[in-house]
Amino acid sequence: MLINIENLDFSGCVDEDSLCRLISSLAQEAQNDIACAARWYELSVYLLNDQSIAEIHRSVYGSTESTDVITQRYEAVPGEPEGLRGDLFLNLQCAQREGTSRQGWTPDRELALYIAHACDHLNDYDDADDDGFRAMRKRELGWLAELEVPSIFLKTRADIEI
Repeated sequence: MLINIENLDFSGCVDEDSLCRLISSLAQEAQNDIACAARWYELSVYLLNDQSIAEIHRSVYGSTESTDVITQRYEAVPGEPEGLRGDLFLNLQCAQREGTSRQGWTPDRELALYIAHACDHLNDYDDADDDGFRAMRKRELGWLAELEVPSIFLKTRADIEI
């Protein structure tokens, strides 16, 4: 699977190689968890802050609020190699904030949870109701329990100027 990382708002703040390995591991866990006819071919990952993801959220869903992750899934167009494509918009500012506010949690683990959640959406799961949310969260936390989450952030929240 191809993984392209576009670091739009956090240049020099993240270990992109470790992030790419984490995404690949979680994508593999997600694909092993479902009998998906089409395998994933390519993921484009955008690293954003609150303001940037709020703009994407508005353009995609009409919401003016910031969010933690947005996922878009695409089928191959004729002439392209087979497999699913996806865009993951990750709010690193939110991961820094939320990861430091939860006891026993880290920004790296928070970001990993966002990626796991995105992988669940790429598998076409929905969290629009409470049952769907609970099922997704159980799967996501199960994947995280299987992995050692690497250090992704090279700088702390206080060191990142946004």
